[in-house]
Amino acid sequence: MDLRIFTDYEKGFGDLNGEFWYGFNSMNCLTQTGQWELRVDFEFPNKTRSYLHYNLFRVGSATEEYSLTISGFTGITPTDPFSTHSLNGLKFSTYNNDNDKSSNNCAKQAWKAVNNGGWWYNNCWHINPNCQYNYDETIHVGGRWYTPRWIEMKIRPFNCTPQ
Repeated sequence: MDLRIFTDYEKGFGDLNGEFWYGFNSMNCLTQTGQWELRVDFEFPNKTRSYLHYNLFRVGSATEEYSLTISGFTGITPTDPFSTHSLNGLKFSTYNNDNDKSSNNCAKQAWKAVNNGGWWYNNCWHINPNCQYNYDETIHVGGRWYTPRWIEMKIRPFNCTPQ
C-alpha cells in the first residue's frame, strides 16, 4: 500500500480488478440523491466471513471534508463498529489533512504502521480498514480486535432488489 494524500482519496485510485478506492468526488455526487445502503464484507485469516450492513450511507461534499453519514445497522456481527465508535458525522482524515477528533493525527499514528490509510477517525484506535494489512488489528467488533484478510465496501440504492 502506498502512502495516500487527501487528494488521492478525492479522485480515487487503484485497480478495478484488485484494490480500488472509488473517490469521494464521485461518491458524494452519487450518494446525494436518494437513499443509499452500505455493505462491508470481510474475511478473517481463518477464512470465516462476516459483514456489516447499513440502511443509510452518504458521503458529504468537499467543503464538508467528505463527512460520513451512516445509520441503520444490521449484519451478522454482534455490534456495530461504525456507531459504537461514533463515526457518523466525522470528516475524512489523512496524514496531510487531519480532521479527526483526537489530539494526535490518527492517520499518522494509527497502529504505528509506516503506511497508514485515510479514514473517518474518531479517536484513532477502533477501526482502520485502510491501514497496512497484517500490521496490526484493524477493526474492533463485539469487544474483540480483528485483522481481516480482505474488506469490501459496496453501496447500492436502498431496498434495491435485483431482477
